[in-house]
This record gives sequence, structure tokens and C-alpha cells, in this order.
Amino acid sequence: MAYVHYDRISETTTTSGTADLVVSGALPGARPFSTLTDGDQFVYCLEEGTSYEIADGTWNSATSKITRGTLHSGTTGAKLNLSGSGATVMLIVSSKWIQELEATIAANQLNLIEEAGSVVRPVSDQGASLGSASYQFADGHFADIHIAGMAWPTTPGSNGQALIRSSSGQLGWGSFLKLTDFITLSDRIGATESDIDDLQAIHAAAIADGTYTTAGGDEITVADGVVTAFAKGTGSHGFKISNNTTDADHDLDIAAGACLSWDRTTWIAGAAMTKRFDASWTAGNGNGGMDTGSIPTSSGLYLYAIYHPSNGVDYIGSISPPTTGPSLPSGYTKHAYIGWRPTNGTADFYRITQLGIDHHIEVYLQLFDTQNPGTGNIDVTLPVPANSIARLMWLPFNGTGSTTVSFYSGSTSGTPSKLALQINPSLEDERETVRDEVPVDASRQFRYRLSYSNSSVYARAFVDGWRDHALQGLGN
Repeated sequence: MAYVHYDRISETTTTSGTADLVVSGALPGARPFSTLTDGDQFVYCLEEGTSYEIADGTWNSATSKITRGTLHSGTTGAKLNLSGSGATVMLIVSSKWIQELEATIAANQLNLIEEAGSVVRPVSDQGASLGSASYQFADGHFADIHIAGMAWPTTPGSNGQALIRSSSGQLGWGSFLKLTDFITLSDRIGATESDIDDLQAIHAAAIADGTYTTAGGDEITVADGVVTAFAKGTGSHGFKISNNTTDADHDLDIAAGACLSWDRTTWIAGAAMTKRFDASWTAGNGNGGMDTGSIPTSSGLYLYAIYHPSNGVDYIGSISPPTTGPSLPSGYTKHAYIGWRPTNGTADFYRITQLGIDHHIEVYLQLFDTQNPGTGNIDVTLPVPANSIARLMWLPFNGTGSTTVSFYSGSTSGTPSKLALQINPSLEDERETVRDEVPVDASRQFRYRLSYSNSSVYARAFVDGWRDHALQGLGN
């Protein structure tokens, strides 16, 4: 299903039972579902009291109704039987949609490895001299050529070969792929050049099963003629973290992965495992995961793969950031940072969907709603890891009626100078929803300021995710 996505669509409904939802008015600061076009399909979250329903919806503009479609998840495992006394429905991005997107991107990335010999061979350009431009290949992928005047070979390479540039500057077919010399992959396929930088250009069907090491130190695993995994020697691959379905508040599932230790001396390769962070660490799947103390009430937990020379790899949670590392159990000598998970004020993990180094919080978390914050610098602590990039949504209000108000955001190292948004004083433009990305310091803070001080000005912002460059790799 092709979903539409809009920010801040939220209304009340007095519908009863399991009937389609008749909406009855936007919540303060939100937009109505009439913003959508008739027939638009989307994912909605319906809430009544402590119960919820997440499902596909279709907007009917003639009747102001939302058709309740396929259920994604819910409190009861079925559509809510509404009391009719008042519920809230909002347009959201669901974890199911993110997971489907993640699977599609993962499939594309695997295709880059399996078909490395054909990815860099556009049929229509054999023998041509190519300028700096974007080209679409026969298999549907794209590449950007950044060196003008490069001549493609007149004949394709053999199976298992890829296009390389010689020391004299000519393009030819060879056994290694060094794309950073002249090609980057377009983000239209959800990958970057680091995915295949220094990757040996092999075709899985042409080689025997086994593990192969490339010139750049990467490892490629082939089983039954299919590339099943690769691990880049300078990054983190795998170790995807997700909430466990049995106890999503306290237990985390950690996928298999491999990376260098934090001190970059030891290769750490761990198996998939579930750890319980409402219990002290004990080695093994399904056992406790805290190094010391308990899950923080309202900040978050740094997660690590830990290495024992004899017993192998396990996982542990700590309030200590990567620069400090966890308190290692006896006999464990190395650690590698594999992620962060925020808590909600009652020592429960938020639901997070992870896509490589990008993390999406399944609900918008309000950071502040401040009347007349003034024009000075204001530092705000975020529920994201230290030294990451946070994704914000601004929803401020300018009721001055006469003055344009500018909002600036930035790091805590100086006066913010990046213009996040401006709000004009006209009635139809007194509210504005704007997305922003801000750098987060070692104390998990960013800084903002306003250009104007007035009691009719409100600063309001939410956070819905972060990008964690400390994870380095793209293999999740």
C-alpha cells in the first residue's frame, strides 16, 4: 500500500463500537484530516483512555470518515470497541511500514553485493565517453560519475568482474571494486559509497561457499551460492536492536553482528540474543543485561557488545557513554558500542525502529512548550544519545499580530545561527510546522534562541528520532 504522510494531523471522534471513524475536530495545534485528498491511504493511531489501535485508514472527504482497514497492532489485538465518549485519532508512521521499507532497502543493498559485476555496466553507454552526471543501469540502479571524460570499455567484463580505474586513468574490467575513486551511489537506492568501498567484486553464483576477505579488510560470507552477509572492517554491521515482543518495556532483542572493539584492536562477532535490562547482567540469551544499578527512569541506556577471550561475545547495558564504556564483567576485556535506547519516565523503553544508523521513535516526544522564552540561549536535554544528530519538529505559535519571529537552533558551543524557521504574524500563518536536525553534545543537549521576546510567542518542539554516527556502519 502507498501511504501518504503529513505532520500533525490529529482529531477527536465520538464514534462508538468498531464502525468507521467520523472525525469531529482538530486538536489544539494540530491539523484536520480534511488536509488530505479524498481516497488518500495512511496509517492512523486511535486512542481511547489507555487503549490503542494502529491500522490502515482511507480518508473519505464527502463523509469526513476514516475507513478502518487492516490492523497493524493494538491493545486487544483487534479493532477497539469504542465507548463513544470521545477518542483521539492521528496520522502516524508505523513500525510495520518502517520494517517493510527496511526490508526493501536491505534487499537492494544485498543486490549490490551479489551483482557487483553488473551494477557498474550501463548497456546504453558501452564505449562512450561519460561526463559527470547520473546514469541509470540496466538493473535499475543509479550511479553518479564524478570525473568527466572517462571512457567505458567497449565490451562487458566477465562474470565476477567489475569496472575499475587503472593508474593511467582508464576504465577497465578487473577483480576488485574501488568505487570511491570515481562513483558514489545515489541515495535513491538507500545506500552510500561506503557500502561497497573496497568490496571485492564477486558474483555469488560463480564462487564456492565460504568466507572471503577483500583488499580493504571486508569479509563476505557465501552460503549455497548466495551472499548471506558482509562485514566491513572499519564499521559496525548488524547488531540491530528491537523491543522484545514478550516484554517490550524492559527486554531488547539484539541481532547478530560484527565490528571492531572500541579501542580498534579486536574483531567482535556476536550471535543474536535477547537481554533483560530489568535484571543484573548474567551471561547468555534471555538473562539480565545491566552492568550496575537499574534501568534509568527518564534518560536512556547505552548498549554494548562485550568480548571474553574464552567465552565469546555477550551484550550489556550501561548509563556510561562510549567514551567511558560499561563496567565489564570478570574476564571480559573489550567492548563495542552498538546503540542507545531512551526510557519514558517510568524506566520503560520507548519503542524504536532502527534502520542502520537512523532511529525512529514511534511517538512524538514533546521537549518543551514555553511561553515567551525570551531572546537568550536556551539549552535543552534530549532523549537521544550523546554526540548524535537529533530530528526535531517545531510547532511554535506567534500571536503578536505585528512582528515576524525567527527561531535559531545549533550546538551548545556558541550562539545558534542556523535559521530553523520564521513565523509571520498574519492570522493564517501564526502557526508553522517545520522539521529540523540539530547536533547533540556530550551531555545530550542542543541550544536554541528566538529573535523576539513577547508574551504571545510560544516555543514548542518535539523529537521523533536521531542519527547515531558512532555506529559508523550501514549493515543493520
